[in-house]
Amino acid sequence: MTQIHPRKATGRIRGSTARARAEIHWLLLASGPLTADEIAARLGRSALYIRPRVSELVNQLRVHDSGLRGRNASGMTAAKWVAR
Repeated sequence: MTQIHPRKATGRIRGSTARARAEIHWLLLASGPLTADEIAARLGRSALYIRPRVSELVNQLRVHDSGLRGRNASGMTAAKWVAR
């Protein structure tokens, strides 16, 4: 299967936050459960930018907590998110 980078797959969406939400959703669909820090690293963005986008996707019912935990950069445990 050919891998397409999320930014290429979501390139037509206007607005940076809408585009970021689409990239995150696409990445979670393609990659399975990830923490916000893991999402940020894969997309080359700051975790401080990604975390609010994940919260927005949760509020839109497009992403939910998988029940799994991972470690973030500070060593704390963090939710692993999955797309609906």
